This record gives sequence, structure tokens and C-alpha cells, in this order.
Amino acid sequence: MTGQLEVGLYVFVLATFLGFEVIRRVPPLLHTPLMSLTNALSGIALVGSLILAGSGRGPLATVLGTIAVAASTTNVVGGFMITDRMIKMFKTSGPKRPYSRAGVSSMKNAIRVLGRRTIDMRTATGKWLTARCEEYARDLGGDDALSQQQRTIIRLVVFDELVLQSGQAWLMRQDALVSARRRAFLPVVRELTQLGESIARKLSLL
Repeated sequence: MTGQLEVGLYVFVLATFLGFEVIRRVPPLLHTPLMSLTNALSGIALVGSLILAGSGRGPLATVLGTIAVAASTTNVVGGFMITDRMIKMFKTSGPKRPYSRAGVSSMKNAIRVLGRRTIDMRTATGKWLTARCEEYARDLGGDDALSQQQRTIIRLVVFDELVLQSGQAWLMRQDALVSARRRAFLPVVRELTQLGESIARKLSLL
């Protein structure tokens, strides 16, 4: 009996040391997946604990088996809870976006709500875009004097102007143009500046 006890203690100490060294060398990023994968080992330990607790080999074996059952059950349940929490981290939260990244669904929804006014420029924004294009055409000698390339450039310039004015209107409602945390201008300031430079380059092609 003494020999079996010594062997058991030797295996326990060796397993403890080996497990500590293995876990210590695992990067922190892999701790949660590793704990999830050890649920099967905890399940085996739980079965062994139940066998030991119900073996009737004396009060000491029953007490140690009960403690082992409680510890193994906690490990198994905690492992599954962590796994479930880890899986939820990869799930998207909130309602599904009603549009695709390409914006095609968004355009279809706008046409569905506003009708053909969206296509034939009868909205307020569409009327402004049309009037602005006509102003550029008059400055260049009329629509009949424009080439197809010039008409395309004018439409691009007018749309950029719309975005630029919308961004400027948004900036005017902000408390400051400088981010106190980053100690730099808001990113939209740089983007609007680049948009203005793009408009100037397009106008130089007319």
C-alpha cells in the first residue's frame, strides 16, 4: 500500500509540474481556447471522482472523492461558460444592416420610398444638382457646346461640391475642429480638404 501511495504522489507531483510548465509557456491569447479544450479532460476527472466517491473505501476516500467531484464539476461548467462567452464575441450584435457594403440595397430602398423622384431629380437635392450642372454648362457656352467628357466632369464636380458642403455644415455644428484626445484635427477636416483639392483638379480639366 505504501508503494502505491508513493507512486501516486510521484505521478501527482510530476503532473502538477508538467501542467504548470505547459500553461506557463502558452501565450495569454491562447489561454481561453486551451481552457475550452480541456473540458474533455475535466469530464474524465469527474467520472473518476464519482467512482472514487462511491467506491466505499473509507471515509477519507469518500471525502476526497466528493471534493474532487465538486472541483471537476466547477471546472467543466466554467469551461463551457467561457467557451460560450468566447463564441459570442465573434457574433455581430445589433440589428442587421438594411443595406449592403456596395450601397445597391440602400439605393433600391431610397427609390422604393421616394419613387421615381429619386431618378428624375425631382427631390430638393436632385433639383440643386441639376441647377448647379446647368450653371457650369452656361459658363462653358451652353450644354450644346460641351463634350460628353466635360458633362461627366461637371457631374462629378457637382456631386463633390454637395459632399463638401454637407461636411462643412456638419463641422459648423461641432464644438471644436481639434480632437483633445489625439491633439490633432478631426479626420473629416483632412478629408474635406482633399475633396476640395479634387474639385479644383477636376475644374482644371474643363
